[in-house]
Amino acid sequence: MFLDNLYKSVERNSNKNAFFIKEKFYTYSFLSEKASQIQTYLIKRESKELNEKIAIICSDDILTYSAIIGIWFLGKSYIPLGELNPHGRNLTILREAGISTIFTTDPLNKQIYKEFNVIDLNELLSTEPALLEYFSFDIKKLAYTIFTSGSTGTPKGVPISFENLNSFINAFKNSPVIIGPD
Repeated sequence: MFLDNLYKSVERNSNKNAFFIKEKFYTYSFLSEKASQIQTYLIKRESKELNEKIAIICSDDILTYSAIIGIWFLGKSYIPLGELNPHGRNLTILREAGISTIFTTDPLNKQIYKEFNVIDLNELLSTEPALLEYFSFDIKKLAYTIFTSGSTGTPKGVPISFENLNSFINAFKNSPVIIGPD
């Protein structure tokens, strides 16, 4: 499964660049550290958020990607919310999906979504060491649910399993685009 390969890449390429975001490189080691801090938070919460889908207000930043990876390595799923989506659309998605916890990297979202448990990922950064964990699980489990507007204009959830993601990654590997560790 692609998560097996990602976990091995994190270990094998710790000092190599994993992401280049907004003119800055981030190593696999940094990615692993942030993802493990998010996992530590979820595990310490005695599974309140761990047993539910978590919404992530998605930004192009390392903490958003770390949250996705940390959640996936625990075998859990998330609901992506567009940071530029109209507030009403995001509220409809949150209610439709039965979400109570939202991860964000924008502190303003604590005010905008005050009726929810909004966790600012910037506040989770701890000094305690954490080890990125990866649990084996059934590939048919839900990875995320993406909401489309559908033909009626009302958001509809489309579940994406880890098996779906694995098929996508395998199809991408067969394309002419080559992605390597560098």
